Amino acid sequence: MNLVGKLASMGAVAASGFVASKIADKGWTRVTGKEPPKDDSNEGIVQVVVFAALSAIIAALVQRVVMKGTTRLLTATEGAEKPEMPEA
Repeated sequence: MNLVGKLASMGAVAASGFVASKIADKGWTRVTGKEPPKDDSNEGIVQVVVFAALSAIIAALVQRVVMKGTTRLLTATEGAEKPEMPEA
């Protein structure tokens, strides 16, 4: 993979983490009517575990979609090598 492909992949992964975090926060607030539990909150352990699990699922899905899009874009670009998908 060339340098541009590596930089594009790194940027895509960073952006997907940010987007996934915002999706999880907004979704939690919309469904529960409360702010998402944070590190220093006094929320119940069940809420913290459920929020963490949902956040991880959303992050994995968003990252997968973004990496597929990045791969398609890089392979469509003339002369670009196909980047390797990260192992799950």
